[in-house]
Amino acid sequence: MLAEIVRLDLDHHRPVAGDSAQVERLKMIARTRQTLVWDRTRHAQRLRAALREYFPAALDALAAEKLELTDPDALELLERAPDPDRAARLSQSKIVGILKRARRRDVEARAERIQSVLRAPALRQPPVLESAYATVATTQIRLLVGIIAQLPGRDHQPPSPDRAPSQRAAVRGRAQRPLKMWRGCARSAVRPGPV
Repeated sequence: MLAEIVRLDLDHHRPVAGDSAQVERLKMIARTRQTLVWDRTRHAQRLRAALREYFPAALDALAAEKLELTDPDALELLERAPDPDRAARLSQSKIVGILKRARRRDVEARAERIQSVLRAPALRQPPVLESAYATVATTQIRLLVGIIAQLPGRDHQPPSPDRAPSQRAAVRGRAQRPLKMWRGCARSAVRPGPV
């Protein structure tokens, strides 16, 4: 049937131009970014599940301060204190340093609240299990840090309300970069003409 349509209505059809190298490049970058975002989500869910099993206080501390599990400061905090024992020994000055590197506001009060949640008494797993879970969590954290570092443009995070307005504008600019690149590729793509 398709051959019959082409034979009879050839003058109504025109050849489709192939994608340009720019469009192929954009497709490859978009697919890679999508895969990295999926991997980031998968590893974040695995980390959340592991923390829920042996160290729910860490999730409570992050939620209380409105920190996402994939935020750089949250990952650094969990890497320094992947189990309840190390979290209880984590000093307030180290928490302040982590929050300052992430350019958070009101770091002293936040650090105090995080420390109090991490030091609160809670049900615990046996030490051997906690050690195994901490190893799993540390591995997931390192994988997440590596994946996030490889995301093109690193514009995966929405602007935080803690960031200054100039920082939010910079994030918006990075988020618009792929759209500008797409427009440039679309303009340079070969457009078919009539046959």
